[in-house]
Amino acid sequence: MRCERIYLIQNDPEVYIDTYLADPLSSFTRKALLVIPGGGYGQVCADREGEPIAHAFLPYGYNAFVLHYSVKRRKPFPAQLIEAAMAMKHIRDHAKEYGIDPAEIFAVGFSAGAHLAASLGTLWRHPAIRDAIDAPVGDIRPRGVMLIYPVINGESHMGSMQNLFCTDTPTEEQQDTGALERHVEADSSPAFFM
Repeated sequence: MRCERIYLIQNDPEVYIDTYLADPLSSFTRKALLVIPGGGYGQVCADREGEPIAHAFLPYGYNAFVLHYSVKRRKPFPAQLIEAAMAMKHIRDHAKEYGIDPAEIFAVGFSAGAHLAASLGTLWRHPAIRDAIDAPVGDIRPRGVMLIYPVINGESHMGSMQNLFCTDTPTEEQQDTGALERHVEADSSPAFFM
């Protein structure tokens, strides 16, 4: 197995992906899984919702990438969505090197990480992504998302929304943006909830 750390933003040591790449097989192309740990947008719980998940999916034909994103009210939304989009772009851009099918990149998230995974699946057209990274709009959309005990809207977990928007009193517009059930469309990523 090959493991390495890929920094997504120059001079920002807190935003990166850790790779978990199985040894290549000449006749087998893997799928990819972007793992997004939770932590209420106050921390990244990679010790229990990151590396163990990456290892669990390896035997099922996936190479995995654990995202570490901005938390602790360092940057307000959409910074986290842009960081997740950068991770998707990196995975897709390096698909051949990683031995993965670029059309088979999924995302799994836990709690607030599931909110971020669902954001990728529903808000993948967000103009901030287009302004921040050079990628065709559809290239950051996951093939599907797995949302494990997800935070879906601000009403279910106001603390996560406060951390996400870096304020104790998110505006109605911010709460609407964070309420992902309002943004599901026909071309949103298929989702599995648990």
